[in-house]
Amino acid sequence: MKRYAQWLEDANLKKTETRLKILQILDQEHAFLSADDIHQRLLKELPKVPISTVYRVLEALTQHALVSSVNVDHKKEMLFELAHEHHAHHLICLTCHQVIHIEECPVESLERSMLTKYGFKIESHSLEFYGHCKTCQEHR
Repeated sequence: MKRYAQWLEDANLKKTETRLKILQILDQEHAFLSADDIHQRLLKELPKVPISTVYRVLEALTQHALVSSVNVDHKKEMLFELAHEHHAHHLICLTCHQVIHIEECPVESLERSMLTKYGFKIESHSLEFYGHCKTCQEHR
């Protein structure tokens, strides 16, 4: 928990039990979780935390780059994970909602080109690819 408390302090966020537990849940899971998934796990230790609090905490943690989110099912559901040290993109299966990380960034050369051509310095970007994973393709 000390590590999570330090992350919150570094992000100038108040250290609350709910924030600490959500970071712990995401850190232990090593996978994307929905707000409902997180809420269900959280209720085991903090039974009175409403789902609205989970959404607010996830929003704050995402804004401070402690948590990353990805839209699945064309923005009908958000999934969350502990933020990675390095920039990543995702392949998202439209059938089973599996999320696969892509470590390499196909956009870096485009960013350099935008700077050279337009003088536009890109601060960040996100890129998700939607399709069907190998397993779901085999069962279609």
